Amino acid sequence: MKKSTKFIVAAAAVAVVATPIISGISYAGGKWGHGKKMHGMHPIVKNMDEIDANSDGAIDKVELQEWQVVKVTQFDVNGDKMIDLEEFEKMWVEQMRNRMVDGFQFLDDDGNAQITLEEIAMPLDRMFNRMDRNDDGQVTKDEIKKRKKHARHDDDDDDDDYHRG
Repeated sequence: MKKSTKFIVAAAAVAVVATPIISGISYAGGKWGHGKKMHGMHPIVKNMDEIDANSDGAIDKVELQEWQVVKVTQFDVNGDKMIDLEEFEKMWVEQMRNRMVDGFQFLDDDGNAQITLEEIAMPLDRMFNRMDRNDDGQVTKDEIKKRKKHARHDDDDDDDDYHRG
C-alpha cells in the first residue's frame, strides 16, 4: 500500500473512531437521564465483537487496523481510496444511528413513534429554567457564560460524571 493511501486510510479510521467522542452526544447504560452528564460508549467497545476477528475476547492492533481498513473500504463508494464528505456522511450516520434513535425515544414520552411540540418543549423548558440563573424569565449571555464556567460543579451529585484529565 502506498504511503499516501495508508495515511488516508489511517485518517479516515481515526475519524470513525473519534467521531462519536467529538460529537458531544451523550448516552450511557442504555438510558438517557434527566439532568445528568453522560457519555457515549467508545466505538472500540461498541464494535468489539466485529473487531475481534478471531473471537478470542481481545482486540490486538492488527485486528483493529484490519477493521479500520474494512470500514474505510466499505464507505469508499467511488473506490478512490479516499473518503469524501458524502462518503463520510454515510460513515457518520452509521456510527450515530443508535444515538439518534435513543435521542428520538427520549423525546417520545408516550412511545408512539412521533414527537409532538409538547414532548420537545419539556426538555427545552427544563434547560431554559436551569440556564435562567436569576429566575427573571430571560436567559442572557452572562448566564450562559456562568453556566459553562460552573458546568463541572453541577448540582448533579451522581458519581457517573466523566472528566478528561
